Amino acid sequence: MKTNNKIQLHLKLNQLRYWVKHSLFSKERIMFLLLPTMFVFLLYFSVQSITKNWNLQQTLNTKLQEKQLMELKVSNMKLENQYYASEEYQELMARKLQDKKANGETMVMLPINSEIAKQKHANQKFSSNKQEQDNSNFRQWMRFLFRI
Repeated sequence: MKTNNKIQLHLKLNQLRYWVKHSLFSKERIMFLLLPTMFVFLLYFSVQSITKNWNLQQTLNTKLQEKQLMELKVSNMKLENQYYASEEYQELMARKLQDKKANGETMVMLPINSEIAKQKHANQKFSSNKQEQDNSNFRQWMRFLFRI
């Protein structure tokens, strides 16, 4: 009985080996399993590569914009330096800071406005503004459309 079981077990193992060798790992089944697996890996790595390239391109675009902005700032500073070094600016600042006048100019020093001068025109109302505000919306449309 033991030998019979051994023989049957050995027979079953041989059948299993044959099935694995010829049925499970046949060329068709291997290709059937291998091709979709390769396709999934290829798709995954392609998407990963595209995502990485897109992120790098965004970073590059950001850096290029920053570079252009810095170039504009540098250009602006150079122009400001040229303006500050010009005789026109230096003359204006000297006249402003030292209260100097140019040849042929007369300087008039005005006093600061008093309270009476500040309030003189505050009480006056302009009639033309009030007249435009009194017109109704309908009246304004009629005037606009028909020039009435």
